[in-house]
Amino acid sequence: MSEKTSSTQEITISEEEFMYSISYFFIKSKFKLTNKRIEGEIPNLTLFIPTGKDSATYSLNNISGVKISTKFYLKSFIIGLILTLIGLPMLGDSFLIGLIMSCVGISTLLNSFRSLIVVQNSGGSSMAHAIAPMERTRAQIFVSKINDIIAGNL
Repeated sequence: MSEKTSSTQEITISEEEFMYSISYFFIKSKFKLTNKRIEGEIPNLTLFIPTGKDSATYSLNNISGVKISTKFYLKSFIIGLILTLIGLPMLGDSFLIGLIMSCVGISTLLNSFRSLIVVQNSGGSSMAHAIAPMERTRAQIFVSKINDIIAGNL
C-alpha cells in the first residue's frame, strides 16, 4: 500500500477519511501519512453551513506526539437540549419554525460529544482536528501508526 512520490522520495504509508461529526456524516476529514509528514484536509463550517476546507501539513520531525481526545461540551449539550425542547412543541403551531429549531437542537445535541485528533508539536503547542466519536477506533489505529513512525518503529 506504499506509494512513492517522484520528486521528494516520500512514501505514503496510510490515507484515512473520517466523518467530521455525527450530524455532518456526509463531510469528511482526510489525512495522509507519509514517511516525512502528515497532511490533512479539514472542513470549515460557518454556523451550520460547510464553507470549504483547510489544508494542514505537519513535518514528522517537528511533532512530539499525536493522540485521540474525546470531550463532552456541556454548553453545547444545554443549548441543544433547550432548542429541541422549544422546537418539538412548536411543531403543532408553526411546523416550519418548530422543525428548524428541533433540527438545530438535535444537531447541537449530537455534536456535544466530540472526538479530536490532537497533533502536538515539539514546541508544546497543539492543533486539534474534529472527527465523529464513532470513528475513534479507526482514528486510534491511524494515530498509532503516526506515533510509531515518530518513535522510529516503522
